[in-house]
Amino acid sequence: EYLGATDNFDAADYDGDLDGTGDEPEAFNVELAYAASETLELAVRYEGNDDLFDLPEKQYGIAASYALFDNVSLAVEYLEGEYDNATDDKRKSATAQIAIEF
Repeated sequence: EYLGATDNFDAADYDGDLDGTGDEPEAFNVELAYAASETLELAVRYEGNDDLFDLPEKQYGIAASYALFDNVSLAVEYLEGEYDNATDDKRKSATAQIAIEF
């Protein structure tokens, strides 16, 4: 998946790096999933962006989803992100979710 602006924004509308000129943001996302069994799905993810300064420039991670019962599943995800800033900040996040379909 790829999404990007076709031209620079006006600086008054979006100037994330505060350089006085408008930015032309773009982002991409690639995910691959594997159904290991009828109840277990594993996935990897890689994503990135340019000119979206409040989000990591690169982010990657893994996820797993397990069907506990009919219409009930548990999913966990772990992501690591790297920012393109003066201090090269990094972030790590973990998410767990129980979903019930009805």
